[in-house]
Amino acid sequence: MLIDDFKARFPEFPTATADAYIPVIEPVYKAYYNFDYGLNVSTDEAILNLVAHLLLTEITPNPQAIKDVTSHGALGVSTSFTASGITGRANEFFNWSKYGQKFLMITKSRQGAFVV
Repeated sequence: MLIDDFKARFPEFPTATADAYIPVIEPVYKAYYNFDYGLNVSTDEAILNLVAHLLLTEITPNPQAIKDVTSHGALGVSTSFTASGITGRANEFFNWSKYGQKFLMITKSRQGAFVV
């Protein structure tokens, strides 16, 4: 079952959050990736990462506010961020989260060979 696999794969999401949002996201993820869950390991991994990305967009008030950490500090407590903002390109929607990036990586590797 997708929700159980999601909780096992992504323990960083609270169970209550997964329980509240996955039933809403599960019926609509096919708008982004039209494969059924449970076909094979790579399809399942892509779908789990897609669902994690979509969940993050639901629980984040302003997805454009999510930033990538570019450097860390230590005792001086310094952290630098870079904006990953969403512009007009389709893949940029997925690029602002690590889950979306992994989804793109997995699905791009499944596109097959190019005819030359």
